[in-house]
Amino acid sequence: MATVKLADPGAVMAAYDAVMREDANWMLLGHTEPSDPRDVLALLAYGPGGLPELKRRMLQDPDQALVAFYREDNSRYPASCLLIDYIPPHTSAGLRARTHVHSRRLGALLKAHQTTLTVDSLAVLTATAIAQALSDTRNPLVIEVGQTEPFPADSGFSADVDQSTIKDYRPPPHHEADQMEPPRRSFSTQYSSPRSRSPSPPYGRSPSPPSRSRAGSMFSSLLGKRRSKRRARGRSEDLPPPTPPKDKGYYAHMTSPSPTPSLPPKPEDRDGDANSLSFTTDDELFADAGHSGDVRTPTMIELPRESTAIPSAFVPPPRKSSLTHRAPSPPPVQHHVVPLPDKWASVVVIPDPAERARRRIELQRQRDREEEEAMRQEEERQRRLKAEREAERRREEEEEAARKASLELEIKRATSERRRREQQAREEEERKAREIAERKRLDRLRRQEEHRRLEQWRADQARAAEEAKKREEQTRKSLEVERKRKIEQAEAKVKAAASDALITGWVTVQTPEWPLEWRRRFYKVMGDTLFLYRSQKDRAQYLDQVYLRGKLRGLKEWNEGYEELESIPYSFAIEFKDERGSWSAFADNEEEKFKLLALLKQAAGL
Repeated sequence: MATVKLADPGAVMAAYDAVMREDANWMLLGHTEPSDPRDVLALLAYGPGGLPELKRRMLQDPDQALVAFYREDNSRYPASCLLIDYIPPHTSAGLRARTHVHSRRLGALLKAHQTTLTVDSLAVLTATAIAQALSDTRNPLVIEVGQTEPFPADSGFSADVDQSTIKDYRPPPHHEADQMEPPRRSFSTQYSSPRSRSPSPPYGRSPSPPSRSRAGSMFSSLLGKRRSKRRARGRSEDLPPPTPPKDKGYYAHMTSPSPTPSLPPKPEDRDGDANSLSFTTDDELFADAGHSGDVRTPTMIELPRESTAIPSAFVPPPRKSSLTHRAPSPPPVQHHVVPLPDKWASVVVIPDPAERARRRIELQRQRDREEEEAMRQEEERQRRLKAEREAERRREEEEEAARKASLELEIKRATSERRRREQQAREEEERKAREIAERKRLDRLRRQEEHRRLEQWRADQARAAEEAKKREEQTRKSLEVERKRKIEQAEAKVKAAASDALITGWVTVQTPEWPLEWRRRFYKVMGDTLFLYRSQKDRAQYLDQVYLRGKLRGLKEWNEGYEELESIPYSFAIEFKDERGSWSAFADNEEEKFKLLALLKQAAGL
């Protein structure tokens, strides 16, 4: 179920709690934006002053639809809380519907309320109306200005309401002090026909308080007078003009459509002239009727047959449309004697048969002349209409021809423009196609040239690499030959002179046991064994002894897989067949290098 939209729900619930705690007895809510369908309800005020204080606050916004939650103090009914919907008569249908919807949703939120009272004027919001609403909580109550009795919104108010309950209800003292005057009934409602009048209300009119608020009384009187004047003006403007009299006796013209009881003629009318026209005004009728309930608003006109003329200066007396208050009977109205025209003269002249025949012939001729004139005028009219139709047809044909010519010209222009655009589009497409083909041809030539240059570069690179490889191979071979020659020379020199200086020397070695260190050792080769000492003077104890016979795989240079030795001059590698792996070594000079290589080769038997 949809909930009511509140601008500040916390403030509304706080005011509701204050009313339920008896810190206050009313709270008032209104629309934030009445012209916007998406508006919400906002708390305007709340207080403990009862119905007079609530009505004074509602008087600050008399033209705005409001919703109030009211708690009746000292209530003699089981129900003491109700919602009051105030909807002014001039409220639009959309705002009226939104107010009812917001009221129902607010009632679903405020569980303490038992019924709803809807009014369209603050004058009818009285303690009696609240008592009537609280006496029957099953049906919401609606009270409108000019309504003789309140009625429920759904099922109708029953005439057999418990009168004792309403009469026994006595509102709190603060209600009697500031209760506003009940609305006054309009003239049309008070003096309507018995069939249209509503029955008297089941509850009596609340007595006027002895000391009511002067502002409330003035406001109620102003509203009643304004409504009565508006209704009287509307009724007088809606009345049709009087029907002219016929050749009969006395005729009476009534301004009211309902049947009017005949009124006895006045004594002065009986004594007046017979050829007179009598007018009886509304004020006289109401004065004669007194305070009876069957008062009508007719105006009686009596027309005697003997009248012969009506003076042009005669003006009927003005008519009053309605009365807002019962006033004392006005003085008798003076009756005017008006002669009637010769149309209603009682003397009738009957001509002789010859005169009647002559008149008939004259009338027949007159009718024939009129028929001929009518036929001539009809033929003239037909000729004129035919000429007009012919001119209209020619004009339409000319317009159609001009329109067709303009349309054909427009079609030709559009066709030529379309063909020109198509030709331009074809030429543009052909130009773009030629540009694309030329661009593709140039791209193809550029790619071919690039491919040719790339192939030439690749061939040059391959040829250069081949030549470099050949040169490197030749260099390697020459170096290998030179190396072998130098080793052989050193080996021959060692064999020729068995000197201790030829089998000893200094070398720097890096072994797998010391992968990050280079250690300088003094060596001595004796037979097939290599001895390594710390220094030349400390040869009493060797640091390492290596048997070389059959243990060496080969003696390698840096370009044979030991590129890390390229930057070290006079370096070489010793590859062992056993767990020693390979040693890296370098000598102090080239002579020492080849001398050591010759000694190692000779000792290993390579």
